[in-house]
Amino acid sequence: MCTEESKDAIVVCDVAIQDVRDALANLPGINFIHLEWKGTRVMNTTPEYTDRFGENVRSAINRVN
Repeated sequence: MCTEESKDAIVVCDVAIQDVRDALANLPGINFIHLEWKGTRVMNTTPEYTDRFGENVRSAINRVN
């Protein structure tokens, strides 16, 4: 299960994290923060990439589901 915290931050479950990492590999300003027992918070810190960030994350998560 993934939780969208904002347009620039999503908590991704462990099952989907590798697909999300791969989908975001070419975007600058992406941070990954491990949250004990909750997954990984993926954050976009480059405002001009907000739309691409969201599209890429959703696409990666949908491949897993």
